[in-house]
Amino acid sequence: MAKANEKAPKKEKSAKGPAKAQAKTMKKFRRMRRRTLYLSFTLCFAILSLLIIANHYFGGDSKGMILIGLNPILKSVSFSEFGMNVLSSGPAVAAGGISVYWYIAHLLTFVLYGAVVDVIQTLIIRLIRFIKTAAKGPQVNRPELKRPEAVLPKTKEVKQQSK
Repeated sequence: MAKANEKAPKKEKSAKGPAKAQAKTMKKFRRMRRRTLYLSFTLCFAILSLLIIANHYFGGDSKGMILIGLNPILKSVSFSEFGMNVLSSGPAVAAGGISVYWYIAHLLTFVLYGAVVDVIQTLIIRLIRFIKTAAKGPQVNRPELKRPEAVLPKTKEVKQQSK
């Protein structure tokens, strides 16, 4: 028989608790990723590019003023002989007499613009977070780095707050 003063072995915690927490965290992460995808400038610029391409394809921009004229990269490419030869060598589209490669180039340049704006936005957000954490001061969680209270005498204000 077991002695009365001996402690019974503790039951190990089931893996449901941490696994449940991890699953909840993953759900939150997936939801956050979806939100950031919907709010990303890259996706918005890609949709805008597809709308401009559809406008040109259905005859709303037969001269290519919106498709090519308002896109700085494509405008500079259209003035170079090499760029014109490469982009005009693909299958022709009935609207405007240009090739499909112009549409692909337009979509790629708008995705590039969106990615650049997303990177700038991320850098600004990180800078703001860094400034906020720097304004709070150093957060020391290691007890060996904290000074003992005997070294730092309490001021009157601290003593009054502690009472």
